[in-house]
Amino acid sequence: MQQDEIETTPIQTKSEKFKSAAKEFFTTKRMVYIAVFSAIAAVLYIFNPLKDVPLVIFPAFFDFKICDVPALISGFMLGPGAGAIVVVIKVALKMASGRSDTLGVGELSDLLLGLSFVVTASLIYKKHKSAKGAAAGLAIGSAASVAMAVFANWLLIVPFFVFVRLNGNWDILLGMVRPLYPNVTRETFFLYYIPFAVIPFNMIRVSVASLLSYGLYRALKKADRKLFPEKSRIKTENIPESGETDDAAVPETDLPDALMPISAPEEITSDE
Repeated sequence: MQQDEIETTPIQTKSEKFKSAAKEFFTTKRMVYIAVFSAIAAVLYIFNPLKDVPLVIFPAFFDFKICDVPALISGFMLGPGAGAIVVVIKVALKMASGRSDTLGVGELSDLLLGLSFVVTASLIYKKHKSAKGAAAGLAIGSAASVAMAVFANWLLIVPFFVFVRLNGNWDILLGMVRPLYPNVTRETFFLYYIPFAVIPFNMIRVSVASLLSYGLYRALKKADRKLFPEKSRIKTENIPESGETDDAAVPETDLPDALMPISAPEEITSDE
């Protein structure tokens, strides 16, 4: 009786898996997308077109920005890893340009807030590719960014700003906010600053960014489908028409989530 031959499949090491996933992630077209979104984000960040918009109910040193929009769109189109890369490049380019007037304190804040917003939103959308998934991702990402703003300003940004930029002189900072909060003191600063400035300002910021990102993302998906034939798109996972991921179709791996081959523009399916 002939013995059945046993076929063996070469076992990849973690290093080989990582290199393979990285090679698939950093494709030419994906890099072009990331470069374009990073350039747009950097221009919006460095030359903020909304810088001169009066914010009468907030401290004068607050700047309203929409530079998270390209990063959010990148995160939805290419995955959370790509979105995070856009946020980091945007901040790095501003620091390299020498246009920071806060000695890097403001840029550190924008990095933390941007990553918490973009990565959270795109991770949720990656798992639930539907209209509800997009809305949930943006809502939870917004909440994460506002929460990060509260803790970062309280524990890191404001103390660091006073120490580095103002040479430890709290009176200068208090003078900046006294037109809005006449009774503010060093002891009560955060009781005014967090609930009346940080939270409402960042809620407006993430709401505007979410609305713009959702609308522009849908428009860009349609344009991508018309400009590029099916075979030229970035390799995607199998996402059923219902918008729910098929767990059986996606192989399990212990690679970092950011390096998994993540879909290019996917249709936000209707939940109706």
